[in-house]
Amino acid sequence: METPIEWLQRRLAERGLTQAEVARATSIDETAISKMLHGKRNMSAAELQRLTRLLEGSPPATGFGEGAAAFQSAPDTRAPIFRAVATASGDWLLERASPPVNMKERPPGTAAVAELYGFHAPDRKAWPRFKTGEIVWVDPAHPVGEGDDVLILSKLPKRTALKAALGEFVSATASKIEFIDYGAREPREIPSSGVTRSFVLPRFGR
Repeated sequence: METPIEWLQRRLAERGLTQAEVARATSIDETAISKMLHGKRNMSAAELQRLTRLLEGSPPATGFGEGAAAFQSAPDTRAPIFRAVATASGDWLLERASPPVNMKERPPGTAAVAELYGFHAPDRKAWPRFKTGEIVWVDPAHPVGEGDDVLILSKLPKRTALKAALGEFVSATASKIEFIDYGAREPREIPSSGVTRSFVLPRFGR
């Protein structure tokens, strides 16, 4: 059965609305909406009513008639999966600003990782580290050390999607980041301005 959170994710995707647009239309804080979509916050009865009016759907029955306290789901053991695509130029783009496309069970040992998220490797660019379609799990809060798998995200002009590169972390200074790009199979240096680096969980059995 579809949960209220899954209903919200589906309706946002169907309507093509951003979190900011929903926040403005419903007067619900954008941070609260983000936490709902990531499964880290439940909806109150009042919030569900506002979202229902905006999204014009019928959410699953949850017992909201008894007030907000009636809906207290068990802790969500899943984490969000965001859309990633490969471009004609060979780059990866990650849609972190859009609602998740799915929720998947977390890998073992990650229950306490609050910001964990994933995406499906869109092609063979990171082979043999990651197969096409395999989930790449990312922990933005985990420190990245030499030799770790790292996800490098760069902003693009006039785009909400982020350019994504996957590789082996070498070092970082205030001016540059060095890593071995799995796609290019060679060391790279990029300016650190406007770039974020995030720890990628090792594949099981590595």
